[in-house]
This record gives sequence, C-alpha cells and structure tokens, in this order.
Amino acid sequence: TKTNESLSSLLDNDIQTEILEEMKLNDVLQRLKLEGNGTQAVKITKALEVLLAETLIKREIKDDTINVIFEGERCKRYGYSLGKNRKRRRIFFGSLIADDSWEVISLLAMEIYGMVHTVAFVESNQTHSRFPRKERFLNESSMNYLLLTRSGMFGPNARVSVDHHHRQEPKSAGENIENLQRELVLERWKQNGMTKEDIGYLGDVDEAFTRDFLRALQICDVPQFRPDQDCKKPKVLGSTLNFQGSLLCPSTTRGFHPDIVIGECTSTIGPSSLNGEKDGVK
Repeated sequence: TKTNESLSSLLDNDIQTEILEEMKLNDVLQRLKLEGNGTQAVKITKALEVLLAETLIKREIKDDTINVIFEGERCKRYGYSLGKNRKRRRIFFGSLIADDSWEVISLLAMEIYGMVHTVAFVESNQTHSRFPRKERFLNESSMNYLLLTRSGMFGPNARVSVDHHHRQEPKSAGENIENLQRELVLERWKQNGMTKEDIGYLGDVDEAFTRDFLRALQICDVPQFRPDQDCKKPKVLGSTLNFQGSLLCPSTTRGFHPDIVIGECTSTIGPSSLNGEKDGVK
C-alpha cells in the first residue's frame, strides 16, 4: 500500500471534498489517529492501511449488469426463482454507528460498494445503557465524518448521511433506545425517496449479508417482498455466524440479524393502518 499516494487519485471526483482532494493517505490516517474513534484510540496498523486504501479506490461495478441465465442460477442457490422481475430492487441501508473501527467500516463498504442507493447512519450522544458519550461524527469538518460520507467508499452514487439522536428521558421503563434511534433511519429512507418496491437493509456496521445474496434479493422472487401483502412476515432475517475478535475464533451461537424488509411494510412508507406495530417495520 502506498500510504503517500494522493487521495485525489483514489476518490470519486464528483463527490470528493476540497479537504480530502489533495491529502495523502498517510495524512488521513494520522488525522484519524488524532481524532480517535469516539471514545477509543485509533491504532494505525498495516491491515488498516491496506483496507482503507482498497476501500477508497473508485472501481467498476462488474456485477450490476443483469444476465437472465446467471441471475436465474443465483436465485436457485438461495431457494428462489427469478420470476418476472428484470429490474433490481434499490437497497436502502441503515445502521446505528458509534465507536466502530475503520477496519470494520471498510469491510462493510467493500461488500456493498455500488449496490446501495442510501447509507443512513444514526449516532447518539448516549450509549444503549444511557450513559453520555462523545459524538464522533458531529463535526462535519472532521476526518471521521468526511471519510464516512464524502469519500465515495460506499459507491459513486450512494447517498451517505449521519443523523444524530440526542439524549431523551425514557417515556417508559421498558422503552428501547435502539428503536428510537432507528426511527431516524426510517425517516432518512423516506427523505431519500424510498418507495414500496425498494428494500430496507437494517443492521449494525459489523453485520453483513454477502454481496451475492444481496444481489439475489434485488432481483429474485422473494416471498417476503411480494406486493400487496399483509406485512405479517415482511422480513428476510439473517442466520449469522459470529466471531470473537478474529475469523479464526467462530462462536458456537448464531445471530438473527441483519434484516431486510420490503418498503411497502416499513412504518414510514407503507399504509399506516396496516398493522399498527412499530418495531422499525410493521
């Protein structure tokens, strides 16, 4: 990795900022080290250098062209059929974000590069336990913010944003602070033009479906995504492998996230009288 290479040769010229334009990768790394990851220090490792350099390269999206034969085979791998759809569903991604490392953010960005219409992050000034925390992306001139939202790491056309949920007193003892924060994700999806035919991809930064599976969800006949449904089972749920610090240390338990839901069944897009439930989806 050439850490002294100018970022102007790596970033998309249409969305890069003047601050990033002439900076060298090593300068960016040093800025990140100085700012930190919210409450944690940033350690500049070879892995971070390599991942960040690769993430910031503008590259061709080779799997975007629809080949009916290939897409049909892809659908079969996951138990779906191609159906009559010949247009990819748009993906609106959303996640809470806090002290996530740039290694993890880079891995997510590479996996969904060029596939997502919107990347909606929400940051809070409190932890899930309601302790106050310093916001990492509040300063829009910080390297953390610029790199996340203006570098093009999620694709040349992705609309990336960070909304902020500020501390509120709970209305009830059992109120879920994460759900309150995720409501801002849904609002951002709506602002960015999500329709009933689009799909919402909701997870944490360290949770991801494979690119191949996401491509299948974009075009296959997925029962959960069929139109004019009752929205009682509108989500595709992950059966997720968990790792403890390293890919060499898999956990014996599986998770059930991330989730993907059809736009028709989100509480901000679909009809409000559908179910009356509000857990991010109806």
